Amino acid sequence: MSDAFSPPLSLGEPAPWFTAPMLGQATGADFDKAGGRHVLLLFFGSAANPAADAALRLVEANADLLKDRRAVVLGVTIDPHDLVSGRIAALQRSGMQIFIDADRRVSALYGAIQPDAQRVTFNPYWLLLDPTLRVTGLFSLRFGTDAMAALRRQLDAPAIEISAPVLILPNVLDLQFAAELVDLHKRHGGQETGVMRQVGDRTVEVHHHDIKRRRDHMIQAAAVQARLRESVMSRLVPMIERCFQYRPTEIERYIVSCYDTEDSAHFAPHRDNTTRATAHRRIAVTINLTDDYDGGELRFPEFGARRYRAPLGGAIAFSCSLLHEVTRMTAGRRYATLPFLYGSAPRCD
Repeated sequence: MSDAFSPPLSLGEPAPWFTAPMLGQATGADFDKAGGRHVLLLFFGSAANPAADAALRLVEANADLLKDRRAVVLGVTIDPHDLVSGRIAALQRSGMQIFIDADRRVSALYGAIQPDAQRVTFNPYWLLLDPTLRVTGLFSLRFGTDAMAALRRQLDAPAIEISAPVLILPNVLDLQFAAELVDLHKRHGGQETGVMRQVGDRTVEVHHHDIKRRRDHMIQAAAVQARLRESVMSRLVPMIERCFQYRPTEIERYIVSCYDTEDSAHFAPHRDNTTRATAHRRIAVTINLTDDYDGGELRFPEFGARRYRAPLGGAIAFSCSLLHEVTRMTAGRRYATLPFLYGSAPRCD
């Protein structure tokens, strides 16, 4: 940035995560879910400001950058009048998404608000991020053309081949036991499950088919739970400790899950530990119980387009903090058991 104002971030640093109201959404939106895309964050303060209005017009003029969903422009306003602004409505139609920062918490977090003894000063600026939500560029508001050009260059740059930090391990479950778990789901059927959301002080389950379609059966038999625990603790956990220098001691949930093509089953990008009741989770595990299906693969958007699939009876283990998705099923049914692992840190239910 060439102006005197300098935000409390520098190139290569991760942008702070936050949850805030978003125009057009009934509940708060999680900024971290923008991961996997090139992000241009615009702290414009108020659309009534002529300089901010010019910046917003620039976004509208470059709406072509947002069409393939590899990039997103996120605006942050502190002006409640922007809720009914015609300019903001037009920007939404062009693909921009607007956070409503009524309490100014987000703007303060990013240094756009500079309080002093006399008044609160708002410093509008552009912040460019890569798909891991790390800073790649900072621009004063008046250098919006430069910010757009930098976003365009970032999108046009050759992709860097990187792998997600995951452990793929075969032979975690015996094939006979895997078949027994599949039969368990087929005998009892599964219940459609939702996603966890923080609503005030409570973590609640909500159902959104555009986010998740999956049917789960909770394993009730203590003997089956014990067999599954023994396999995970003796075969998978030692390798987790070797790779991640962390040894989980507890398992959350014993389930058999089914992603069914007939349901158009999938799970949109999410993280597994972002609510109060899930914050204790450390390692997510997917163990495939079948392999006669297509689709239903793991993808980690922050780390490229590569898709990951565990072998039959094998596992994929990864940090619950990683943004990940299960791609839409295209043929057959995928059965898997999906435990979460954690350690001695106290749980918060």
